[in-house]
Amino acid sequence: MENYENIDFTTDTFKTQLKEALQRNEVGITFTKRDGSERTMQCTLSTSRIPGEQLPKGGDTSTSSTQAQAVFDIQKQGWRSFRWDSIKSVTFPSKF
Repeated sequence: MENYENIDFTTDTFKTQLKEALQRNEVGITFTKRDGSERTMQCTLSTSRIPGEQLPKGGDTSTSSTQAQAVFDIQKQGWRSFRWDSIKSVTFPSKF
């Protein structure tokens, strides 16, 4: 596992790297929620890891904006999002 923290998670380069990893695997993301609490979630955008009934219509899992990213939360079994500027750390799988 590769753990990243204390870097600028808002750069286009990092966003692209994270989205590519999410398309292939589960990624651990720690971020600050809007209420100020900290949360760590195991998430993915890999269609093979998302239950069929949870897949977006058309199968496109790339929903994001310049400020936030939608992901599938493995533990909660539902779609969640995080703000790019709220990320505290990211843990990538060994092979990503």
